[in-house]
Amino acid sequence: MTSRVRCSCGRIYDPVKHMNCPDCGAESAVESVVVAEKVKPLVPPKIEPEPRTEDRQQREGSIVDLLKTLPWPVYGGAAVFLLLILFFALRPRHGRETTEGAKGERAVPPAHEESSPTIPPQIPSGGATIPPSVMMGGVNLSELIANAAPGGTVTVPAGLYPGGLVVTRAVHVVGDPRAGGQIFIQSEGKECLSVRAKGVTVQGVQFMCNGIGELPAVSVADGADLEMEGCKVQSTTALGVLVSGNAAIKALGSGFTATKGTAVRVTKQAQANFTQSAFADSQVALALSNGAKAELHSCAFERIGMSEPSGAIISVTGDNTQLTGDDCHLTNNSVGIRVSDKASITLANSTFKDNTGSSARGVASAGVVVVRDSGHAVIRSTTLTNCSPYALNVMGGATLALEDSEVSGSRTVGLVIGDQTATGAHADVKRSHFNRNATGIGIYAGGSADVEDSECRGNNEGVVVFDPGSRVKLIKTNLVSNRDHGLYAYSNAEVTAIDSNIQNNARGAQSGVSRKSSQRASIRLENCRFGGNQVFGAGAYVQSQLTLANCVFEGTDKTNVYRERGSIVQTDTLPSAPEQSASPEGSPGSTTASDGSSPAKSKRKGDKRRRDDDVSRIIRRLLPPR
Repeated sequence: MTSRVRCSCGRIYDPVKHMNCPDCGAESAVESVVVAEKVKPLVPPKIEPEPRTEDRQQREGSIVDLLKTLPWPVYGGAAVFLLLILFFALRPRHGRETTEGAKGERAVPPAHEESSPTIPPQIPSGGATIPPSVMMGGVNLSELIANAAPGGTVTVPAGLYPGGLVVTRAVHVVGDPRAGGQIFIQSEGKECLSVRAKGVTVQGVQFMCNGIGELPAVSVADGADLEMEGCKVQSTTALGVLVSGNAAIKALGSGFTATKGTAVRVTKQAQANFTQSAFADSQVALALSNGAKAELHSCAFERIGMSEPSGAIISVTGDNTQLTGDDCHLTNNSVGIRVSDKASITLANSTFKDNTGSSARGVASAGVVVVRDSGHAVIRSTTLTNCSPYALNVMGGATLALEDSEVSGSRTVGLVIGDQTATGAHADVKRSHFNRNATGIGIYAGGSADVEDSECRGNNEGVVVFDPGSRVKLIKTNLVSNRDHGLYAYSNAEVTAIDSNIQNNARGAQSGVSRKSSQRASIRLENCRFGGNQVFGAGAYVQSQLTLANCVFEGTDKTNVYRERGSIVQTDTLPSAPEQSASPEGSPGSTTASDGSSPAKSKRKGDKRRRDDDVSRIIRRLLPPR
C-alpha cells in the first residue's frame, strides 16, 4: 500500500511521484498519514423519510403478488413446519417420567394416593376387566359382614376386594353412593359370593371369578335366598350363578356373563326372578332343570351360544320345570330356546331377531324355539324375525300354542311340526302371520296342527303337509301370494280347509304328486274362495283326493280345477273336471308344448319339470338331512 503525506498547506500527495508539494512547493518531510480511506471523514447515517401511505400500499401489493406466484408445495411445506412447531410446543412434559417407568424406576405417586396405592388391573381370560383407576378397598369386607347385626346394612366403599365372601346371616351389602366409584369383588379359584342364609341383598357390586370347571362366581345354597340390584356377574369358569335346592334369587337391573359355560343355573326346585336384566356372551344364558321355576320381565339376551352347538339361550328341562317371560328381547344369538322332558315355557310380548337356532343333535332338531320330548310352549304376541333354519320346531310328542304372533324371514320353515324318530307333535295356531319365509308351516312324520284366523303370505310355500298320519285343519286362514303352493299335501297326508282364501299363488291347493300314486294325499275344501292362482286354483294328481264343497272361483285362476288321470275329484259347485294326462305346467290340460315342439320333446321337458319337483328334493328343502 502506498503511503501518502499531508503538506502544511493541507495538500495530500504521493511523495514517490512528487518530491515537493504540488501546491506550495514545500519538501515532503512533513507528517505521514494513513491511507486516504482511513482519514476519510465520518459520514452521518442517512435517515430515510417515513414512506407515504401510497408507497406502503404499493409495497404490500407487490408482496401479495409475490406470494401468489409461489408454487403450492411451498405452502404445504410451510404448513407442515408450523404444525411441527405447535406439536413440540404443546407436547406434555411427562415423557421423562413415562420413560423412567418403562426402565423399571418407580414413579412417585401424588400425595393423596400415598395411603392407597393403585392396584394393577387383573384381566381374566374371558374379557372381564377392572378399570386401571380402581384402588384397593379400604375396609375388611369379610369382617364387616361377619360383625353386622342380623338384617343390618354394610356400606362398602368403592374399590377392589380380592378373595371371596361367605354370608351366613341376613345382611344388606350396599355400595357407598358417596364414593362415586365402582365396587369389585374378585376371586381366584373360589366363589366370589356364597350365600347361606335368607334375607341377603347385594346392591351395586360387580363379581368377577377366575377358575376352572363349574366353580360358580355366586352361589345360593339350599334354603337361602339372594336379592341383587344393579350388580354384574362375570365368570371365566363354566358357571356364573348357581341356585340349587329350596333356594331363590331375585335380580333387578343386573348382568350375567359366563364365556365358557352357563351364566345362570337354577335347579332342584329353586326359584328365580329376573327383571330388566341382561344375559350376554355365554354358551348358555339361563338353564332350568329338575322342577325349577323362573320368571323373566323385560330381559335381554344377546350373543348367546359362542359358536357352541350344544348351547342354548334358555334351556328348560324336566317335569314341572317352568319358565314364564314377558317383554323380552332376544337378538343375535347363535343358539335357540330348548324346552324338553315335559317342561313348559310361556312367552308373551317378546321379540326374536336375527337368531340362528343350531343344535348338536342335528338339523332336524334345530330351531330358535325347539319344543320336544313332551314339552309344552305357549307363545303370545311375539315376533320372530330372520330365524335360521327354523323359527319354531315342535317335535317328539310336544305341543305348542301360538297366538297373535308373527313369524317372518325364516330361512327354511317358520313353524315345523313333527319328528321322524318319535311320536307326532301338535300345534294350535290362532291369529298369527307367516310372511316371507321359505316355507310358512310344514307338518310331517305324523305331526298335526289346527290353524285359525291366520295367514301365510309371500312365502315360497304356504302350508306343506306330508307323511302318513300328518294332518292339518285350516279355519278362516289366508293362503295368499305364495310363490309356489298355497297349500300342498302329499305322501298320504290329510288336509281340511274351511272358510279360507286361497288366492294369487302359483298353485292354489294341490293334492298328491304328478304320476306318483305312492305320494297320494287327501284335501277337503269347504266354503273356500279362489282367485288369481297362476297354474290352477285346486288340483289333484293320480290316486289323490280333492273334495270341493261350496267353494267359489272368481274366474281369475288360469284353471279352476285341475284333475290328473286317476285322481279323485268331487265337487258340488262345478261340473266334473275332465281328466288331464299332462302336468299343468305352462298350459294346463294340453298334451303339446306351448312352443309347438313335438310330443316326444314335450315329454322330455315335462319329465325334467317333474324331476325338479321330486318329493325327495322338496323334503330336503323343507328338512335338510341330519
